[in-house]
Amino acid sequence: MIKPKMARPKSLRVVTFIDAMNLFNQAKRCWGYPFPNYDPILLSEKIGLRYPNRVLKNVRLYTGIPKPGKDRERYWFWKNKIKEHSKDARFYAYETPLAYSIEDVPVEDPTTGGITLQPTEIAREKGTDVQIGIDLYKLADTNQYDVAVVFSQDRDLIGAVNSVIDIKNQTGRLIYLECAFPDDTALPRHYRRGIPNTKWIPISKTDYDACIDSNYYRPRPLPSTENLFEDK
Repeated sequence: MIKPKMARPKSLRVVTFIDAMNLFNQAKRCWGYPFPNYDPILLSEKIGLRYPNRVLKNVRLYTGIPKPGKDRERYWFWKNKIKEHSKDARFYAYETPLAYSIEDVPVEDPTTGGITLQPTEIAREKGTDVQIGIDLYKLADTNQYDVAVVFSQDRDLIGAVNSVIDIKNQTGRLIYLECAFPDDTALPRHYRRGIPNTKWIPISKTDYDACIDSNYYRPRPLPSTENLFEDK
């Protein structure tokens, strides 16, 4: 049974869910940025608070992190970036180790032009989309937001989105689901789509650039005599 809608609150509580690599990859497609240069809190404020009756309650960042012995620069980039933003009480980061596997990768011979398969170690992110979906549902079920802004175009989140819609229908609560992503008219159409059953919020280059993180998070050079973070 679908319950009648409740009265609209005076202010709407906003929670943002940021798939760190999905957002980065889309910004790279649009404008060529070579690393995740966005400030997750500024971007959440820019997009989540574009209406005056909203208050940002929580900024949730989800990312995979490499082993320091595998990719020291990326490891410390994310560790330092998360540490800096964690100074804001609204910020939360979900970190999961990257999973490594050996896969055959096609490699072109520069002399002959032939293609051979070369065993290569590949790092893949595991579980971030699942955790976003769990939290999207859990926080809706416990009435912790009125507006969820998902910074991801991952269609694996369709199930979680539909479950939140079920909560909305069953309780009569006002719940707004938005999907925000960088957008550029030069992209193919399939890159300009958000998650179904959400309101799509394209992010312009002007808005994105206003939220670039000016901090430098890369590590200092290692001493020449040893690798302090080498896997043992």
